[in-house]
Amino acid sequence: MQHFVNEYEYTRELAVESARIWIARRLKIMRIIEIVMALLIAAFALWQKNIILLMVEIIPLMGVVTSFRTRKHVIEQEEDHVDALNANGEPPIIHIEIGENVTLTSPEADRVFEYSDFKEMFETEHLLIVTSKGGMFIGIAKDGFIEGNFADCRAFLKEKTAAH
Repeated sequence: MQHFVNEYEYTRELAVESARIWIARRLKIMRIIEIVMALLIAAFALWQKNIILLMVEIIPLMGVVTSFRTRKHVIEQEEDHVDALNANGEPPIIHIEIGENVTLTSPEADRVFEYSDFKEMFETEHLLIVTSKGGMFIGIAKDGFIEGNFADCRAFLKEKTAAH
């Protein structure tokens, strides 16, 4: 069984990078649905020549505008979270061990994940992110390997998550 150890400082920059990808994943589908709804209502209103119904189409579009505000709020929230963890002047350390299972150790909690808990995996500039079926994001720093390396770990996780 392969074994990987990853450790890194969870800085504001990594928090923002992680939050941006979380937002992109969560809000993208919502925006698409709202735009499609607005177009359908507009088409129906034009077909019926109903100006009031045409004005109602603005409601789904307001959700799109709100989602942009939500994006900013989520990023600010994550920055505040990191600042709170960084109260002593040092960024929190995230420690991840990958082998029989995935063990995540952070200042807030220790968690153990089975590979069957994982839903998908994707990359950002500095992180390999694995999402759990419960919606939790586990960031693995590309340059944070103490044992093993990024390429082998990515291949190992891809194989393990695809098996479930």
